[in-house]
Amino acid sequence: MTSTAETLALAFAHHQRGELAQAEALYRQILAENPEHADAWHLLGLAAHQAGRHAEAIDSIGRAVAINDASAAYHNHLGAVHATLKQYDQAEASFRRAVELADQDAQAHYNLAALLNLTGRSEQAIASYRRAVELHPQFSEAQFNLGNLLRDAGDLAEAEDCYAAAVAVRPNYVKALVNLGATQALLGRFDQTEPLWRRVVELEGRHLEGWYRLGSVLQAKGQLAEAVAALQTAVLLDPHHVAAQNNLGCCYRGLGQLDQAEQCFRLALAAQPGFAEGMINLASVLHEKKEDDTAAAYCRQALAIDPAAPAAHTNLASVLYAQKDYATALEHYQRAQVLEPESAEALANLGPSLQMLSRVDEAIDAYRRALALDPKLLRARYCLGGALHFQGRIAEALAEHNAALAIDPECAEAQYYRSFVHLSEGELPAGWQDYEARLRCKEYQPRNFAAPRWDGSPLAGRTLLVHAEQGLGDTLHFIRYINLLRNLGGTVLVEVQPALVPLLKASGYTGVLAGGKPLPHYDAQIPLISLPGILGTRLETIPATVPYLAADARLIKHWRGVLRRLDGLKVGIIWQGNPGYMFDRLRSVPLAEYAPLAAVPGVRLVSLQKGAGSEQLSALGDRFEVLDLGGSLDAETGAFMDTAAIMCNLDLIVTSDTAAAHLAGGLGLRVWLATSSTPDWRWMRDRQDSPWYPTMKLFRQTTPGDWSGVFAAMQTDLAALARPARP
Repeated sequence: MTSTAETLALAFAHHQRGELAQAEALYRQILAENPEHADAWHLLGLAAHQAGRHAEAIDSIGRAVAINDASAAYHNHLGAVHATLKQYDQAEASFRRAVELADQDAQAHYNLAALLNLTGRSEQAIASYRRAVELHPQFSEAQFNLGNLLRDAGDLAEAEDCYAAAVAVRPNYVKALVNLGATQALLGRFDQTEPLWRRVVELEGRHLEGWYRLGSVLQAKGQLAEAVAALQTAVLLDPHHVAAQNNLGCCYRGLGQLDQAEQCFRLALAAQPGFAEGMINLASVLHEKKEDDTAAAYCRQALAIDPAAPAAHTNLASVLYAQKDYATALEHYQRAQVLEPESAEALANLGPSLQMLSRVDEAIDAYRRALALDPKLLRARYCLGGALHFQGRIAEALAEHNAALAIDPECAEAQYYRSFVHLSEGELPAGWQDYEARLRCKEYQPRNFAAPRWDGSPLAGRTLLVHAEQGLGDTLHFIRYINLLRNLGGTVLVEVQPALVPLLKASGYTGVLAGGKPLPHYDAQIPLISLPGILGTRLETIPATVPYLAADARLIKHWRGVLRRLDGLKVGIIWQGNPGYMFDRLRSVPLAEYAPLAAVPGVRLVSLQKGAGSEQLSALGDRFEVLDLGGSLDAETGAFMDTAAIMCNLDLIVTSDTAAAHLAGGLGLRVWLATSSTPDWRWMRDRQDSPWYPTMKLFRQTTPGDWSGVFAAMQTDLAALARPARP
């Protein structure tokens, strides 16, 4: 005959295997024979609880308690069933009785803590969880739950300890790994959490938060390609995860993949239309893509949502700066700086707008204040150098650029800015060396070539591609170097702006190719403006033989006939450069400033101005007379073709710092150049002549922004020149 103990053991075995019906039958068999068997009532109640019959479970376990009130286990399980039925008062009474009976039982304290937390008594819950982990330090669930409460109470350091203890016991405890990583991030150790997130996604390959967090850490560490892979996984798991889409967009932007970045930010905004950060980030991408009007609209929309968002003010200011609205840009930069008064970056942002508004002293002060906050802020350092150079403070400018390079010897912008100091001082070898850093600057748009960069060695039958990279004036300035390459034993191809092809071919240059078209085979390549450096040009070896440009003979003859009817000294004038150039406002001259030249007896002014600036002619009224030839020039013959021919029929060309100055100088014609007080590096400092153009004379501002002195000096010289030409 089977004993009660044997029947109970058999029932419990069924129970452990999940065979609840068999277990219950045996428990009832025992109770039929012995209605006072407390353990059988207790286990029967547990089986009913597991089967979802909670009221029956309470009745059965309650009978066990009535028989044996001294069993902590009975009270624990009775409390659990009451809690399931949300009978929290009864549950608490049972758990407290369990703790009273078994104060050394960590599970009893854990259960009471869980109920206290559930009913909003977090401080009491913390105390009970502390007792549980004190009794059983390896109780991972208790450590985890205590960590959660401590984290919510703001005690991050102790919360971190709890999560770490839970993970130490259970290395695969994903929830504890996640909370440990999140807490370490809140403690400022964001970049140290990478191993935790890698462990999470290793354990659960579809763990959305794990992939998002891993990607964000990699992003912060600058490992953008790896970050993209992780964040792509996150958005594949949930395309509507706004933060993941946003961070993925930021990574793409950092990699220069602007189309992909734009798509991510738009997806984030589709999921959350009021996401101001997404609007700000989308605006930054659109700004980089030169879609400034749309970018400004998104910035303003973000500011409507959050007027105190510094990044929205900063991005809008950047757009306005690009649109040359420097005053409004400055207002938004200032607003951003007020919102972030301790931000060195925000202070440094003020400088360029102040400088463009001719408030250079204030720009210098802003840079110095930024550096007081962050002495290693490179942008503030080299921009300060640039502002000091603008004021002619050469030694101070060099010191700042050198200080930036002491912090980061590879800082391309500092080298590039320093090149202007060297070049403007005539220190050409050092200047050319630094000038190569332009190719590494963020603003530079690199090209991929099918051949290596030329090192200056003899070509020995190879083909060299020389490619223009900047403005029309730069190409006209440096095209002279092609003549120095003809005896290197190879073939030279010259890729230039399509507009210049007719002029350069008319000037005798061979191998001229229009940019934007497929290239023929070549063995080496080099940017046009890198030639002076690689050929070792010094101030005394500048190839200044002119002319190196030529006008078409037939056009010269044609325009000679047109201009023959003009009496006196014929002076061609150009006043407006490319308005798209950032510093155009410093170099272009209002047409009205040319009035002193028109007042010289025997002088006839001939406008060669085309496009922007031409509208100033109609605004002259009857103040002085200018013959306008610019409107019809070069329309059929090609860029500068008519202009060059007309220049050859004039006595003098007077121009601001535009491509026309290089054209006239390259043609070997008499040309007077009006320059600002801080002109482009190629015009150097404190000299009236140009080592680049023997026929050029420079007239410099003595006061920034004041052209009156320049044209007064020109008037004096022009009067002397015009005397023999008077009828």
